Amino acid sequence: MPHDLKQAGANVIQTCLGDAFDRLPDTVQRAHAGKIRLGGHARVTRGNPVASMIAAVMGLPAATERVAMSVEGEHLPDRMIWNRQFGDRQFRSCFTLDRGRLFESLGPFRLYLRLEARDRRLYYVLEHATLFGFPVPRILAPYLEAWEGERDGRYEFAVEVRLPFVGRLVRYEGLLDLAA
Repeated sequence: MPHDLKQAGANVIQTCLGDAFDRLPDTVQRAHAGKIRLGGHARVTRGNPVASMIAAVMGLPAATERVAMSVEGEHLPDRMIWNRQFGDRQFRSCFTLDRGRLFESLGPFRLYLRLEARDRRLYYVLEHATLFGFPVPRILAPYLEAWEGERDGRYEFAVEVRLPFVGRLVRYEGLLDLAA
């Protein structure tokens, strides 16, 4: 029986992953249950000057070796909202459920994501993107590497976004603690 049918009130992550949600580390499961708060530090890197300028316009965090980071999240049946705070800069994401996949809207872009639970990590796999509702050819689509895991009982993560012909826009990674 699918996970979303055996658990009343399943949230969007549980719905997308089904029974695979139960195979994720405890810290990752708890980070995706109801309203949550994570806190700790992250490392942020950017690419070349052109990529850095695009990242700044998009409101992505500035490059730094160590910045205080917090996440306030809410997990609902049809969407997940994550408000990330990097120092004094906030970055908000809303992931919405669409036919068993998630999509994230970033201005005129929409990123369609498939979730996978493997190697004790939760991966966000970019399947395709649209711009103003039109498909972006794969050769021009952004590249995304995004995963969540657990290290020494802490929430571990990495997110990298690259653009063709431009390179890395941003990579942020770190360890966070889940507030009780």
